[in-house]
Amino acid sequence: MARFRTVCRGRPSLMRTVFFAAFLYLLSILYINSNYLRAHWSSRSSGMGQSYSEDLPADFWSRPPHQGARTCRPRSNFVFIKCMKCASETMASVLRRYTYRRNLSAVLPVGKRLYLGWPYTMTSDDFRPSRRGYNALIEHAIYNSSSMRALMPPDTVFITMIREPFQHFVSVLNYFNVFNLSNTRNFTVAALSSEEASVHRNWCQVDIRLYEHFNRSFWKKIRQQGADFVHEVVYFKQVLQAVKSFCDKKASYGDSRIEFPESRWSLPFMSWPKSAASLLATSLTFLTV
Repeated sequence: MARFRTVCRGRPSLMRTVFFAAFLYLLSILYINSNYLRAHWSSRSSGMGQSYSEDLPADFWSRPPHQGARTCRPRSNFVFIKCMKCASETMASVLRRYTYRRNLSAVLPVGKRLYLGWPYTMTSDDFRPSRRGYNALIEHAIYNSSSMRALMPPDTVFITMIREPFQHFVSVLNYFNVFNLSNTRNFTVAALSSEEASVHRNWCQVDIRLYEHFNRSFWKKIRQQGADFVHEVVYFKQVLQAVKSFCDKKASYGDSRIEFPESRWSLPFMSWPKSAASLLATSLTFLTV
């Protein structure tokens, strides 16, 4: 059983966190001009301070700031189906911290295992018992509706990440060293021809249609958010980079902290060395809590 501590109020909801993470994943191949946005933060250590900024429109800070109002309810019960080579471990690390900070009970593998029965269907022998039931299932497991719904609360939401099927196929070939088998061609990276891509498309119509459907619906939702959503994502990426730089300097933490003022989208907050340690934690760290 994994028991997790609570987190301060005012944190983003689970669904908004997932939405942001998925959006950032897609933006990795796009260019966003952020000259009109400013990331403003300060880092203090032993009385020393620094600030960094970019220009914004003249009326930017005069617009209504974040008032702490919620437009959705945070989810406390969820299953995340990890799909290999779809940035699923990045998402899992976010969800593990979400679970930890909200004192939720997670389904964890028994002993020193990393998977919940994968690549086979999960059984009760694959996870640690919990007297208070479970709120989150994040580690590698084969999706099985009946067994997972029997284990989780009735209002559990199911989340996953998918990737453009052909890119995913090539990534999997490289990850598992398929071309490194004995007596095969001396390939170090899978480079498939257009003919082979066509064969893949003929064999993977279900995956392709699934991806195209959700890709269309995803970008439709993005368009419905308006330009401010993109502004917020750019700001979030800049805050993320600032926190990353702070965490990378862990050897000289001392009593340092990084502070972020109130913005149009959030209340003021700060990050301490303890927060950085959480961000740098691996899956093994959470599996041994």
